[in-house]
Amino acid sequence: MKRSRSQNLITEMILLLRVSLHPFVVDGCKWCLTAYPKGYNFIGYLSLYLEVADNGSLPFGWRRHARYTLTLAKSVSHIFERHPEIASEIHPKNSSLRTGYMSLLLSLIETLSQSPQELSKDDLCDVYIAIGCMKNAGFKLDWLENKLYEVAQKKEDDEAGEPRLREMEEKLKDLKLKCSKMEALVEEEKAKVSAAKAHLSFDDVV
Repeated sequence: MKRSRSQNLITEMILLLRVSLHPFVVDGCKWCLTAYPKGYNFIGYLSLYLEVADNGSLPFGWRRHARYTLTLAKSVSHIFERHPEIASEIHPKNSSLRTGYMSLLLSLIETLSQSPQELSKDDLCDVYIAIGCMKNAGFKLDWLENKLYEVAQKKEDDEAGEPRLREMEEKLKDLKLKCSKMEALVEEEKAKVSAAKAHLSFDDVV
C-alpha cells in the first residue's frame, strides 16, 4: 500500500526533530540515545529511545536484550545544589553503582512527592529501608529521612482525621435537621403570637 504524501511529510518532520547523541559501546555493541523533544509522532512530551547505532551492518534476525535506566541529570544536579554534602564521603569507582544509587535516590524522591493518600504503609516502609541502606553506604540523607517522617505523619493525620471528619459531618447533619425543625416551630409560634395580638373586627365580634 502506497504511503500518502502527508504520511511521508510527517515522517520527514519526525526525523528532522530527532536528536541522536554520540554512539557509545557497551558489551561489544555500539548504541546511541535518540531523543524526540516534541515526542515521537508529536505526542507532546520528550521521548527517549535506546537504539543500535550501526543496525544496517547487523545480520538478519539479530537481537540483543538490554536493561537500562535513564537518569535526568538536571534533577540530579538540583539535588546536589540543595544538598551538596549528600555524597561528600562517597567515591564509587564503579560508574554503574553510582548510577544505580542516583536512580534509587530519584525514585525515593519521586515516591515521597506523591500525596499521602496515594502511598501505602508498605510504600513508606520500603522508602525507610532504602534510605537506611543508602545511609549505611555513606550517603547523608537526614533531610530525606525527615521528609519521610513528615509524609508519614501527614498520612497518619489523614487516616485518623477521616473518621473524625465523617463523625463531625453526621453531627452537623443532625444539628441542621434539628435547627430546621426548631425554625419551623419558631415560625409557628410567631404566627400564634401575631394572631393573639390582632384586633378583632366587627364581623369577628358579631
